[in-house]
Amino acid sequence: MRRILAVLVVLVLAAAAAAQESRPGPLKPPEPPKVVRLPRTTPPEPPPIPAEELIRRFAEKETVLRDQQQEYSFRVSFRVQEFDEADQPVGTYELTGRLLVDDRGERSIRLDAEPKSTLQRATLSLEDVQELLTLPLFPLPASEIANYEITYLGSRPLDELTTFSFRVQPKQLSRQRRFFDGIIWVDDRDFAIVRWQGEYVAEAEEPGQPALFRRFEVFRENVAETLWFPTFVRSEEWSKSEAGEARLRLTVRYTDYAPLPEPLREAVRRARQAAARPQS
Repeated sequence: MRRILAVLVVLVLAAAAAAQESRPGPLKPPEPPKVVRLPRTTPPEPPPIPAEELIRRFAEKETVLRDQQQEYSFRVSFRVQEFDEADQPVGTYELTGRLLVDDRGERSIRLDAEPKSTLQRATLSLEDVQELLTLPLFPLPASEIANYEITYLGSRPLDELTTFSFRVQPKQLSRQRRFFDGIIWVDDRDFAIVRWQGEYVAEAEEPGQPALFRRFEVFRENVAETLWFPTFVRSEEWSKSEAGEARLRLTVRYTDYAPLPEPLREAVRRARQAAARPQS
């Protein structure tokens, strides 16, 4: 009997020892969180000439380019594509023609043919097309600069060009007119805006059907000496209607720039001067 009790005591002590050995020790304290400093946005390197001088130069150039482009004729290719939920093209609206100027300096487009449309969900009226074709392509002439806060963003490569980039925001919105809000790229040699991306904004939206396209990207090309004229406009938006939702893509191409005959150029200048006179 004593031997049995001794064996039991030995077994109990062995089990207790084994349990003590398998019992985990005290838990390690959790690792403290690593303190990481978020990278700060480094300010751009200063331009080779003061930013204020750059702004003055591109604004003067913008005025010249706007006025010069009015004295040219060019071809227009207007296209709106419609895509379904699977991102497949389902419809197109196309218009092509040439912009002409009459002897009163008024501009119009001579169409090659009637516009063609196979759009299924979106509706594009002639008023919509006219509004898109009269989009202000020269947003920052000298007379407009005082309306904006313009911030230098730095030097940016753009294809084969070196450009200065600026953020442009209206100082104050208005109910009477729209102001440009976006980013511009300025060529470092001719001080011409060669690309812009943004929209025209107002204090309150006009009642009625909202605009099909709001944000635009405009590219210019060196068409003659130091003349940088718009050649490509694009935009993408979603459109909702009773027929469903569709993604729309706008592309407008301006090609074959040619100076007007001198009598018509003079008519454009007279019309421009008349429009600039203060109305009594």
